[in-house]
This record gives sequence, structure tokens and C-alpha cells, in this order.
Amino acid sequence: MLNNVGRSDRFFRLIFASILGYLGLFIYDGTALGLGLATASVLLTISGVFGFCFLYTVLGINTNNARESSKY
Repeated sequence: MLNNVGRSDRFFRLIFASILGYLGLFIYDGTALGLGLATASVLLTISGVFGFCFLYTVLGINTNNARESSKY
């Protein structure tokens, strides 16, 4: 599994995931919208932590440039 999510992309995914998680678990608790937001939060967190996005692979997108990948 090749990393295709860059450092800044990972950072923003984790920030956005925490916002969605908060909304899904505390604001829209017990609703279908809350479940959807919490699920999206989990998927974004996994993608941000591991640096791999399946959708990016399908679309041929790679935000992990050579300079960033040499740091890891």
C-alpha cells in the first residue's frame, strides 16, 4: 500500500474528522445524520493516520510529493 496522501492533506483530514466526529456524536446524537457524520469521521481518521486513500487510487490522485515522501 503506497502512501498517496500528503502531509498537509493528512493534517486537514484529521482536523475535519475531529469536527465531524464532534458533530456526529454530540450535536446530532441519535439521528441518521449523526451516524453518517460519525462514520465519515472514522473513515477520514483512518485515511489521515495511514496516509492512504482508496478514492485517490481510483481517481489517480497523489498528493504525496517526492520531498515529503523522503522524510518518512
